[in-house]
Amino acid sequence: MNLEELVNSPPSGDKTGAYDYKSHKIVFIDLKGVQPDGIESRVEAAKKIIFASEPDSVLLLSDFRNMRYDKQRTDYAKQVSIDIKPFIKKSALLGIEGMKKIIMQSMIIFSGRTNMKPFPDAKDALAWLIKP
Repeated sequence: MNLEELVNSPPSGDKTGAYDYKSHKIVFIDLKGVQPDGIESRVEAAKKIIFASEPDSVLLLSDFRNMRYDKQRTDYAKQVSIDIKPFIKKSALLGIEGMKKIIMQSMIIFSGRTNMKPFPDAKDALAWLIKP
């Protein structure tokens, strides 16, 4: 199963990890359908991969579709966004709609990360991530 198929598969376990996609390493944070108490363990697993990477090298795909969050996890996400900033080359986001769009905009302002972009589907997100 390729990364696009994996991302589009139904939620079933944590798929967070590093994947090869068309000769590019993509770090995937799988938050699809996750409740607030399951967010931090998945993000921490991804942070280990990100922090072991070269600066300005990580292509990050985060899936927020049907994810539930709360204020505590929103504050946590803002801090993570700052912490990983030196390592991120591009960050594609899935499932950014409604309040999540407002939170994303505040994260961009708060972290100074302008290399984040929302996408409606994995195919477009992955194409943008690997585009030079």
